[in-house]
Amino acid sequence: MSKLLAMTPELSMLHLGAGLGGPARTLAEHFGVWVTGLEPSQSLAQAGNHLSTMAGMIKKAPVQQLDLTQENPLIRRYDRVLVDGYLAQRPNKAEALAMIDAALKPEGLVLITDYFLVDDGSVANADYRDWLQGEPRQLNLVTAPEFVEAATKAGLGVRVNEDRTEEHIDLIKKAWAGADKLVADLLQQQGQEHLTKIVLKEAELWSKRVKVLTGGQLQFRRILAAKKEKGVKMMSNW
Repeated sequence: MSKLLAMTPELSMLHLGAGLGGPARTLAEHFGVWVTGLEPSQSLAQAGNHLSTMAGMIKKAPVQQLDLTQENPLIRRYDRVLVDGYLAQRPNKAEALAMIDAALKPEGLVLITDYFLVDDGSVANADYRDWLQGEPRQLNLVTAPEFVEAATKAGLGVRVNEDRTEEHIDLIKKAWAGADKLVADLLQQQGQEHLTKIVLKEAELWSKRVKVLTGGQLQFRRILAAKKEKGVKMMSNW
């Protein structure tokens, strides 16, 4: 998913929606890029930073809390920005995208992976409403054309806009392939009732996500955009 960013050890990178910092550490390890992970959840940011410390990557891939109460929480500028499931939670897409554009250096690139409405009719679908109500995050989704329009207004030029739904569904199914055995093993162990409930609840959430993805109400897309000032030289394998 990150191939389009053409990363090297000389580049700095921001990961918005860093979670526990797994992607940040992986990208820093494989490409040598310097990654700063920002995560809105305080507990996730603290746990992610601890994991980066334990992995000996606190300088290469730290995870910090993103303070959304600040007027402009992104005070540094980066060569690359990876936005992973973060913009779906922001009600004002144009404002969030303008913040990201301001954080990009000249000729910087931003890669966005997220969920999008297939069309405006999705919100009336019963399966879609059922999934949305069960989401632990408060989501504010838009269609891909609406998002591209907001990105353009924010000063970003969209280079790639592709539907990766089928690949995303396949990855979800592979990730949960052994869930039945895991639950069966947990049920045989004493004192694991709470963990079993957590696994079952998470499995139900992902099952509902797959249902609306396969049902045509939801899409998973990869979008690459660049600052417009000087443009970005296109690569032959894009």
